[in-house]
Amino acid sequence: MKTNRRHFLAGLSVAAPLGFLVSRGSLAAELPAPVVTDYFSKLGVRPFINAIGPYSSLGGAEMWPEVIEAMDYAIRNKVRMTDLHDAVGRRIAELTGAQSAMVTSGATGAIILGTAACMTLGDEERMERLPDSSDMRNEVIILKSQRYMYDRSIKAPGATLIEVETAADIRAAISDRTAMMFYLLNRPENTKIDVGQYIGLAKESGIPIMCDAATTLPPASNMAATVERGFDLICYSGGKGLRGPYSAGLLLGRDDLIRAPTDEA
Repeated sequence: MKTNRRHFLAGLSVAAPLGFLVSRGSLAAELPAPVVTDYFSKLGVRPFINAIGPYSSLGGAEMWPEVIEAMDYAIRNKVRMTDLHDAVGRRIAELTGAQSAMVTSGATGAIILGTAACMTLGDEERMERLPDSSDMRNEVIILKSQRYMYDRSIKAPGATLIEVETAADIRAAISDRTAMMFYLLNRPENTKIDVGQYIGLAKESGIPIMCDAATTLPPASNMAATVERGFDLICYSGGKGLRGPYSAGLLLGRDDLIRAPTDEA
């Protein structure tokens, strides 16, 4: 018997739902395995199994699938970057309990921006002149035991580091040239002064205090706890405990130090 087009389409309407009853396993068995390009081999680079931690020099941590999904969405759907930057900052501030927040190019980028903010205090003319800081507050107090390779990012916008060891040293170092105090949160055992006292001295003197908390995650609850400690600025790496892009970071803190003067309320 000849099958006409109407009978053929009717048959498809019945067959189509039945197709969904096929198990994923049987479908997967029929599909060819995806081709994975070994880019490291093509470049002659030897891979390794990271059993140490998400250090910058070792490529950071693996990104969450949700992060990759969001990045893919942003590639295909366009908005003004200034609008997205501000909206994301507001959402991060809500999640962490900070007054304000912004995404940066990494923890190092966050330190550079935070230091520049403390030096210029919203003065756009001064912002344009950095790293020339000759007529502004440009000294940053740092504990001698907390000097590390990334403190050069404090000097990048034109700041000078002033090393101290004790509370008496800090009081002696503070002057009309002091722009900021700096604290490396993951190395408290090497200091001669408690973190609470260090923050207290900054508050007592009216000096903004920035904290590098890049390696203090997980757990995520540490972010809110660090905000509550009273630091004026806090920086994080995006590619370590947060498991985001390694080319990103966060700067949390005081609204007047993070938001541009022209930002809408």
